[in-house]
Amino acid sequence: MLYRKYIKRFLDLLFAISMAIILLLPLTLVALLVKITSKGPIFFSPRTIWSKF
Repeated sequence: MLYRKYIKRFLDLLFAISMAIILLLPLTLVALLVKITSKGPIFFSPRTIWSKF
């Protein structure tokens, strides 16, 4: 019973890491396209009353 928990944990980590690697290239391309086509930053940060910027 205990080994099933470790196998599931291993498979979950393997799946998560492999999906992160697979999605790294498309997400990087999207970020570059956003940066090229717009004059703002890639990540939106709203200006608030208490922000110093």
